[in-house]
Amino acid sequence: MLVSTAFMFVGTGLRCVTTDPKYAIWSMGGGQLLNGLAGPVTQAGPPLLSAYWFPSHQRTTATAVAALCGSLGVAMSFLIGPGFIKDVKTELDALLPKPLNQTANISLLLEKYTDSSLPLEDSVYFDAQHYWSLDELNITLEDIPVVSARNSPYFPSTSIPFPQLSHPKRNRRSSPSFWRTEVMTEVKDAKSTEKGLAFGRVEIVPGIVNESVLTNGQDAWLKLGHFTNKCLGEPKLCKDGLTVSFWIKYHESDSQIQYFMGTSGTEQGYRGFLVYQDFTRDVEDHLTIKVENSTLLWERSFYVPRDTWVHVMFTWDSTAGLSIFTNGILAGKDNVGKTTNPLSPYFTTLTVGRPNDKFVFSNASFDEVAVWYRKFHPLEIETIHNRLNGNEIRDEWEFYRKAKVELIKEGESQIMALLYIQFGVVTILFLAVVIYFPDKPPRPPSHSAKIKREDFSAGVKQIFRNPHFWTLGLVYGVTTGVYSGWGASLAVNLETFNISQKNAGWLGFYATIAGIGAGLILARCADLFGGRMKALLVFLFFGSSGCFLWFSLLCLRMIPFDNNSLYKSSILGGFFVSGTIPLFYELTVETTYPIAEGVTTGLLTLINNAFTVIFLLILTIPGVGTVWMNWCMFGACAGCIPIMLSFREKYRRLDIDKGTKSDEPTKKESLESSVPDGANNRLDKKESEL
Repeated sequence: MLVSTAFMFVGTGLRCVTTDPKYAIWSMGGGQLLNGLAGPVTQAGPPLLSAYWFPSHQRTTATAVAALCGSLGVAMSFLIGPGFIKDVKTELDALLPKPLNQTANISLLLEKYTDSSLPLEDSVYFDAQHYWSLDELNITLEDIPVVSARNSPYFPSTSIPFPQLSHPKRNRRSSPSFWRTEVMTEVKDAKSTEKGLAFGRVEIVPGIVNESVLTNGQDAWLKLGHFTNKCLGEPKLCKDGLTVSFWIKYHESDSQIQYFMGTSGTEQGYRGFLVYQDFTRDVEDHLTIKVENSTLLWERSFYVPRDTWVHVMFTWDSTAGLSIFTNGILAGKDNVGKTTNPLSPYFTTLTVGRPNDKFVFSNASFDEVAVWYRKFHPLEIETIHNRLNGNEIRDEWEFYRKAKVELIKEGESQIMALLYIQFGVVTILFLAVVIYFPDKPPRPPSHSAKIKREDFSAGVKQIFRNPHFWTLGLVYGVTTGVYSGWGASLAVNLETFNISQKNAGWLGFYATIAGIGAGLILARCADLFGGRMKALLVFLFFGSSGCFLWFSLLCLRMIPFDNNSLYKSSILGGFFVSGTIPLFYELTVETTYPIAEGVTTGLLTLINNAFTVIFLLILTIPGVGTVWMNWCMFGACAGCIPIMLSFREKYRRLDIDKGTKSDEPTKKESLESSVPDGANNRLDKKESEL
């Protein structure tokens, strides 16, 4: 123990020597090597200490307390890292995105957005798929046959008076059918050939950029085009995402619900997007945006004051979910979504001033409506808002360079502060061991504590020939070793589902704390009901298998996904797996007795570490992904159930303490510890014959 803490003292001290990358790689690596050499001693020590210091009815509990102190340290590490040290990479990514596609970089886009020498159509909206400035309405006359006019897309499905419709007249030069001249009020899309139309008493009023359109909440609305088999009408076709931008100033209405614009119907299950206000579900002065594809619905409400121009811009893709910005600032997001059942037939017309499946109207003004078929970065959204609103636009690249230097410097100082704290804690522990760490108590607490164990070399030889040890060792190594690697990679695993490093840290913390609780409870049960460790282990493996199967299905969205279920499955999985640790230590020591406890648990620790290393090495394979990690965790737990069911447990040390065997291990017991069960059975039969 003294050598182990000395290694830790020197190792943590080496890590504090320098932050210069040229030398830190050696000082940090050397320090970690010494800490790693100290690990097996501290991990293998608890069963040895409990054997010499505690009676038989307290041994498993004592082992659990000592062994799970290490797990408590792991739990604290999930919080200490994110709590002490700023996530520099995440901070930098928030300031500067990666290239958005293969041909455009953010720098080129920002230059284009901020070029005030160009009109908005060629700067802010230069790469938009659709752009309606809503500055003016083009009024034209069009002759439509009376017969076909009733089926015209310009006619709504309900009877609403349209004052622009003229009286019918006879067309003498063609067939003797009747025609009528209709006044068409067109809305121009500057980026496509989609034909937009205005209906009812639509008004042109002052807007943010020149003029805007006002729908009166009674009969006025816009139809901006049909988007069947297009990204805007069917978001599942949006390979690179979807972004919609518009200015809105809404007014009080007699209706409890106002539908402002969208390509989705009013019911869940209609694909597309919808912007609406629902006083029956949400608080006053809040709007809601929903986006649906064929399987999931993303939805979030956000604050928008009435009678005030507000720039709303939302961006979505199926991976990152929905993010909503007001006046260039993040107002809300839904990263996960919820499952929904698609409805058919569905609607794909983009309407403004009412939903496309009902004739209920909203009282609002709209300006500068634009659509992009890709996801936007917050920096782009902020830049576009500043350009439209006439705000001063900062030099983003200079700001980024300065922020990068500051963040790296701040991160280095925070890392060094944490290393100094760790060194201080280890120094105190080292001094405590030097000053007082007795070898054994004045009086042995049990009969087995008085018995001399096999010496190290003889014990190692016997344990390598002991099939019982290898059965338990491999089961322990596969489950806890894989779980250690899985927990260490939890942030990487959950990054796929847009769960931040901080939230992943809390998830790991709660899972480890739950495991500590399980270990203490079950260890106490094992002491109270001696000889039942196998049954407890099988129970824990069934529980962990179910939890990690649940977790895997959630991650693949094969069952309804939500954060609560993700947290519950992970935390309960940690509860069941970590609960096995003290039970494995004690059962293995009982099975291999009279081999020294330190030899047995030391080899268990090495097996555990070997499987952790194998798991982490697989992660380094290019393109391997993270889905396999969850199935590997499930398979590790489920695969060990039949092995444990067939294992024959033995309690040699406990039998001596209870007085059912003599204090000294017989020659037969020493042989049994190194031969298979079948050989033991033959030995028993031979003894009975004699």
